[in-house]
Amino acid sequence: MKTSIAGIAGNVLEWYDFSVFGYFSDVIGHVFFPPDQKGHAALIESFAVFGGAFLVRPIGGAIFGHMGDTIGRKNALETSILLMAAPTFAMGCLPSYAAVGWLAPVLLICMRLLQGLSVGGQLMSSVVFTLERVDQRRWGIWGSSVYAAAGAGVSLGSLFSYILREALDDEQLRSWGWRLPFLLGAFGVLPGLYLRRSGEETPKEETQKEETQSRGALAEPFALDNRRNLLVAALLPCLPAATYYIVFIWLAVYMETIVSPPVPHAFMINTVVNVLSILLAFAGGALADYYGNYRALMTISAVCLAIVGPLFLHLIGNGHPGVAFACQAVFAILLYVWNGAMLPFMIKSFPPRVRLRSLSIGYNLALSICGGFSPFAATLLVDNFDNSTPGYVITVFALVSLLGLSIAPNQNDEPETDTQQALPPSTDLELT
Repeated sequence: MKTSIAGIAGNVLEWYDFSVFGYFSDVIGHVFFPPDQKGHAALIESFAVFGGAFLVRPIGGAIFGHMGDTIGRKNALETSILLMAAPTFAMGCLPSYAAVGWLAPVLLICMRLLQGLSVGGQLMSSVVFTLERVDQRRWGIWGSSVYAAAGAGVSLGSLFSYILREALDDEQLRSWGWRLPFLLGAFGVLPGLYLRRSGEETPKEETQKEETQSRGALAEPFALDNRRNLLVAALLPCLPAATYYIVFIWLAVYMETIVSPPVPHAFMINTVVNVLSILLAFAGGALADYYGNYRALMTISAVCLAIVGPLFLHLIGNGHPGVAFACQAVFAILLYVWNGAMLPFMIKSFPPRVRLRSLSIGYNLALSICGGFSPFAATLLVDNFDNSTPGYVITVFALVSLLGLSIAPNQNDEPETDTQQALPPSTDLELT
């Protein structure tokens, strides 16, 4: 039980560390980039740095995926958790542009890249680490538990942002207030240290180590019989990647900073929807387990998101808080219907010996292209067109993910009975 709690805490704190940059992007743009730029140039530059972390996520995914498949899932998890805490704390100590000029954004970029390496190995490690220990018929709910823990971390970042913005004036926020959430990121080391000291690999993982410690292991995910599934693993996450970082990260800054007049209590609306999304994650997973037809659920979700994306962004841009809440909540419902079905669908596509590497590579390629730079692209679109145009980003990537779904091989719906059987009921389930 203690190990399970440590795993959950590590997941929550790691996603808090990673997301808090997005929630303070407007302040970071003011602190780390030249003043008096036209339009939203500083905000765009800040979101570009936010997106830069995603460029190294595939590298982190490959490194930690190989580590997880060869020396154990737990080792990959604990290392990624520890790697996230250090650069997050360091960000809170960085000098501003006014103090050191262009050295400030260079240091910021370096710290953000280290965060990207860490998170690139974290989510899929958590998913595989969790699902390999439970009955396949419950993969939807257990996979969604990982998203729920990540959502709790993002909610924590959003809540902290709201509290600081309400408690401090602009001058206080820009001079020292923005540093506080990053300095608190140091607490992220505690779950990682606990896992390193007390956690144990399972016998099943020891077997996987023996199977994968062979010549050519690094190239195995790219083997001919695995390439189609690897392509699908890179296409399916495009929709949730773009939708998540627009709806849960960028939208709060959009409502607070870009929309004129601003949406009242934008960060509180965002926080409430984030907390609600924790429950929605479980609901989406339970629906996938109950209904079982993953393809149908993902198709319905993608078609709906493609249609409502531009419409809802236009409505939110009108500035009414009730409408903004309703639109963001519907986005969340549709997103977690997709995620609840996507995770078991993807996990089932790969044999255990290459599962974590394949999923980490495919998933992080999607995140690096579609997720990280979606806030950057959304801000550019608003600056050059109108408030509804970022919604078309969601529409485009919904079509991309539907393409991936259309080329995915048919799957056997029977639960696996060999190395993927659930561990005995006495096994300590690690929700990370």
